[in-house]
Amino acid sequence: MAGGAQGRLAYYLELLEKEKLKEFQLMLSHKIHSEGSSSVTPALSEKASGKEVASCLVAEYGEERAWKLALETLQQMGMKRLCAQDLAEVALTSGLHMVTTASRAMRKRH
Repeated sequence: MAGGAQGRLAYYLELLEKEKLKEFQLMLSHKIHSEGSSSVTPALSEKASGKEVASCLVAEYGEERAWKLALETLQQMGMKRLCAQDLAEVALTSGLHMVTTASRAMRKRH
């Protein structure tokens, strides 16, 4: 499943600078562990590309959960514009209802 939501998520993660992508991975790992998730955080090297991160997220959690995790993590990183506006538009075109709802809620809070 190289296209669709995974491809779009990869596109946005590829926009992140190398250090921001590392920060994203670290924060994502902490988020997953703090939620008490029984799922294992995808193990990725520090050199993993946005495409690789997106692929692992979707493979491990499915499209909707991967998008939700990405949105929440980007918001925690202070990347409100990227997660609340750009990703919401992508979610709408993908038909991912859960992500659209989460994006709207984020916009209301900020």
